[in-house]
Amino acid sequence: MKNLLLIITILCACSYAQEEIPDDKNTNLTFTERAKDLVSHLTLEEKIAQMCSWAPDVKRLGLPAFSYQGEALHGLAEAGHGKLMQATSFPTSITMGSTWDPDLMEEVATAISDEARAAYNMGEMDISFWSPTINMLRDPRWGRNDEAYSEDPYLMSKMAVAFVKGLQGTHHKYLKTIASPKHFVANNSEYNRHDGNSEVTERWLREYYFPAYKACFQEGGAYATMCAYNRLNGVPACCNEWLLTTVLRDEWGFDGYVVTDCGAILDIFANHNYVETPEEASALAVKAGCDLNCGNIYVEALGKAVEKGLVTEKDFDVALEKMFVGRLKLVLFAPEDEFPYSDFPPEIIEIKKHQDLALRAAQESLILLKIDIFLPLSKELKSIAVIGPNANRCVL
Repeated sequence: MKNLLLIITILCACSYAQEEIPDDKNTNLTFTERAKDLVSHLTLEEKIAQMCSWAPDVKRLGLPAFSYQGEALHGLAEAGHGKLMQATSFPTSITMGSTWDPDLMEEVATAISDEARAAYNMGEMDISFWSPTINMLRDPRWGRNDEAYSEDPYLMSKMAVAFVKGLQGTHHKYLKTIASPKHFVANNSEYNRHDGNSEVTERWLREYYFPAYKACFQEGGAYATMCAYNRLNGVPACCNEWLLTTVLRDEWGFDGYVVTDCGAILDIFANHNYVETPEEASALAVKAGCDLNCGNIYVEALGKAVEKGLVTEKDFDVALEKMFVGRLKLVLFAPEDEFPYSDFPPEIIEIKKHQDLALRAAQESLILLKIDIFLPLSKELKSIAVIGPNANRCVL
């Protein structure tokens, strides 16, 4: 009888061991606890590789590859695999700003994230987006004025928060997608794009350039942001500790991750001449609070930076934990019966409801300038010619 009880006890213990769930997949733990466990199993080389915006898989951990490189300013623009997406094209951001309607903006962003989830469920794309653009529209010569909403910080803030909420969703636990307001901060000059210095007083930063970002994080809950190419008062934005840690994290309570604009780490040493080597630039950026690199510099330089004592593996852990919390909130290792966005079908992409919404948004944005010579147009006109290289071209 004793032998029988012993056998039963052993079998029960074996069964329990087999059913034990690894911490990174244990949904009873917090996202932070799960992310810490996941990072603890990565080698140094794997950690550095995960700090690239095209993160490779780690098969032994069941960790799939992931692209952080999506764009969704006014519809899905790229799948992260080098191809354009079939998706509803909504009016551009500057056009949406003309509606003065945050509720409409959130409705549009919700439609975009619906289509993003459908594309993700089809295996067509990942769901981290470098949107919205919220650089202040101060100079008509800037080449990206169409990407942002306004020159007014109040309107910019309201539209940006609405976009973030629509993109990330309202679920209490999971994110529908990740929004990354950009380019942080004081970045709207074209001719010195990679080596410019924005000299801005702190009062002007806090009253004009910061409000839309602060609102996106504190009101909208944006989980990521992109740092800019330019220097801010002499210090490159992507290695500016005052900007990325003191203000963003310590003052505003931001707990997500920061990604570079593409090639910004190279700019730190090659164009700004702020330091002499890619190892110094990469180490400064990571320690300042720049977690993720769009480009290859982190992958090429961070290992050498560790050897030189410029940065530690613990610094990488801090960065990676934020990124993995984001991925866990999106979908990583989430059980199907718990996750709310797994049933978005392919048919939702470009449905009539979204096309009608795009038309309504365009109609709400119209502003009529009365010019007595030309306007209003005669009701006797039978046709109107639209002429030029883009007359019959839709560009995302």
